[in-house]
Order: sequence, then structure tokens, then C-alpha cells
Amino acid sequence: MVTTVYPGPAVYERRLFQPRVGVADAESIVSWVQGERLYCDVRSTVAPDGRRRFRMGFAGPLHHHPATGEVEWEHAIAAGAAFGAADVGRLAPIPGWGLLETGRDLDYVELWERDETADGPVLEYLGRDERGRAGLFVSVGDRCGLALADDAVEGRPASVHLGRRRGHEWIAQHTAWASDPPFGFAITPGTGAGFSISWRTGAPTTADIHFHHDWSTP
Repeated sequence: MVTTVYPGPAVYERRLFQPRVGVADAESIVSWVQGERLYCDVRSTVAPDGRRRFRMGFAGPLHHHPATGEVEWEHAIAAGAAFGAADVGRLAPIPGWGLLETGRDLDYVELWERDETADGPVLEYLGRDERGRAGLFVSVGDRCGLALADDAVEGRPASVHLGRRRGHEWIAQHTAWASDPPFGFAITPGTGAGFSISWRTGAPTTADIHFHHDWSTP
């Protein structure tokens, strides 16, 4: 019987994806930032020039289903290519290394290596702005994930970004937005579960965004 775990705060890099039928995915690069209850995941491919090109990303709460022993990555915010199925599976620890994931609907196995350099305080925010647009931020030590729902007013689709801390701001290294050099942003906690984003050089917008409350709160 496989031991199922709910992962604690960490950053993971995917080292293997093997479906039961078909060939292993050796082209995608997948990074996953996991907080206490929120996560952010970005999947990229490597272009001929050696750069990572965004393919898809998603973020939201990670749920544990005790009745089945499974965990579910809720795609509350999703960007890029469609995922195509519920993101549900089991996680087994690989002591001293990472996690083994077995999928339910897509029938696969994945190996996730824990990045031991990503360690430190955890921050998690989940909210909506004045127009009802969802936003999520999660960080573990100096690594972070940011996700924004689509903005119909400004004509921007949903986006997901992973990055690192640099001084007093965060730099989006792997991002759904075309930005060269990578854009920066700062996060300011608000009341309750609220938070604000202040954009820095390279972002496609300049106006701060204020998220007022957790979207699970009525």
C-alpha cells in the first residue's frame, strides 16, 4: 500500500513524467512552489535558443481527500495550454530526495525533486480585487509564485509566474508574460487575507492591484 502524504512547504522540480501508455515527457521543465495550503506550478519547454518558453501554469489551493487518500491541485487560476483533466493523485515520500506522484485520471507517475536551497518563511495570500478578479501569491524562503486571473477590462489573459527574491522585490523568472529582462514586483500584506502588488520595471502594467479578501470567504 502506498503511503500518501500532504506535502509541506517546499519547492520542487520535476525529474520524470511517465504515462502508463506512451513515452516519457523529456521536453517539459516543471517547477512547483508549495506553501502550507496554496501552490503555484509553471510548465515550460526549451526553445532552440536555450530559453525557457512558457507552456502552461496553474495555481490555487491543494486539497487533501482523506476518504481516498488523494490530493487535488485545484486549478483556481490557469494560464496557457489546457490541462485536460482533473489534477488528482497520490504522493509518496522519497526520503531525503522528494516525492513520487501517481495520477488518477491521466494514469502516470512523476518524480519531484525537492530543492533544498529553497527554505525559509512561508507567505500565502489569496484574494480578489475590486472587479472580482482573483489573485494568488505564495512564497517559500526566496522563491515565489504569483497568479492572476484574466483581466477583461485591460485585455490580459490569466497568467502564472515563478520567481525569486532580489532585495526588497521579487523577480519573475519563468512567466506567462513576454518580458526581457524579467519584470519585478513587490508584495504588501493587507488586512485579513488581503494583499497588494506594486509593479516594477518590465511589467505590462503600472497600476498597483489590491486584493481585499480570501475568495473562499463569503
